[in-house]
Amino acid sequence: KRVAATDLTELNAGVLLAGLIAILPFSLREARPSLGEAVDPHHLAALVILGIAVSGGSYFFWSFGLRHLPVSEASVLSSSEPVFGLLFAWLLLREGTSLWESVGAVVIIGSCLLVTLRAATPSVAAAPIGIKASFHPSQIEA
Repeated sequence: KRVAATDLTELNAGVLLAGLIAILPFSLREARPSLGEAVDPHHLAALVILGIAVSGGSYFFWSFGLRHLPVSEASVLSSSEPVFGLLFAWLLLREGTSLWESVGAVVIIGSCLLVTLRAATPSVAAAPIGIKASFHPSQIEA
């Protein structure tokens, strides 16, 4: 929230650009596919979908959420990111999941639910003695 005056879309674009520059030297060492493999329509379609829908869409919605959600809600949603990565890898890429990955996903979602439910429930114990946890102004005794 300290960068509230900064356009988060520009900030995220700058971070993505810095990440691209940082990873370029490592990508030069990777095995390059032949021209026939690189021009395969299925591979190009996958790259476009990954670039626009997955990366661009996720950063757009992440920026939108940071701008319009309280910090407590945004942090809980951000911690569920590995679970959605696992879920989309299973749904879209047909990758299998191990027992430990599934246990980790359940623990993350469970903790997010606990934090959300605890935040939604007003705490009576937190109220000072003699003061109701929730009251309407018309209930104040004169």
